[in-house]
Amino acid sequence: MFQQFHGLPTSFITHLPNLNEHKLRRIISQELFRKEHQEKFSDLTKREIEIVTYLVKGYNNQHLADQLFISRLTVEQHRKNIYRKLDVNHVS
Repeated sequence: MFQQFHGLPTSFITHLPNLNEHKLRRIISQELFRKEHQEKFSDLTKREIEIVTYLVKGYNNQHLADQLFISRLTVEQHRKNIYRKLDVNHVS
């Protein structure tokens, strides 16, 4: 049985290249978040996941709409659906 490090198998940690502590903590944090919220994220459509990817990169609604060749209102509707599915109450 694998030893656990912050809920991750040691095998996950040992397969990472030499990273500084900050990067390693960030990767671990992201992986833990993904594992904890996997069920919610599995409810998202491919398009909603695409929208989330652009939002994380800092795209605003209009830039995202231009990138995906859809209307700004369609982006806004996708965001509403994403927030509902992920149970997001506010965005900072």
